Amino acid sequence: MTDNGSYIRKGDIFYVYLGNERNGHVQCGGLNGMRPCIVVNNKIACIHSPVLLVVPITSSEGKRQKSLPTHLDLQDLLPKKSVAMFEQVLTVNREQLSDKIGSVSDSMISRINQKLEIAFGLCPQFA
Repeated sequence: MTDNGSYIRKGDIFYVYLGNERNGHVQCGGLNGMRPCIVVNNKIACIHSPVLLVVPITSSEGKRQKSLPTHLDLQDLLPKKSVAMFEQVLTVNREQLSDKIGSVSDSMISRINQKLEIAFGLCPQFA
């Protein structure tokens, strides 16, 4: 549960403290260490697990223009044009979650599942 008592669900978007160290495989959270991320756990893990799987989001134009098969355009969900980078799935402690920004639509959940399949090589053409 988050501080306000609501349950965390797959597709929720939170600011997550990722630190501000530059690291080749983890997108740092900028000056204050915070970066928006999408929660991608299943229902049981969202309720019971002390850690969560999240996908970092970027508004960097360079990253948005790459258009990898693991990228998901978030269109108007955030104030800036943004892309979720499913090639960078991270495990974070619940305490790293900060403010909830919003949630994706049910139709977007199916697109999230497709991007996860591609990222983890579960889709034959990307295996």
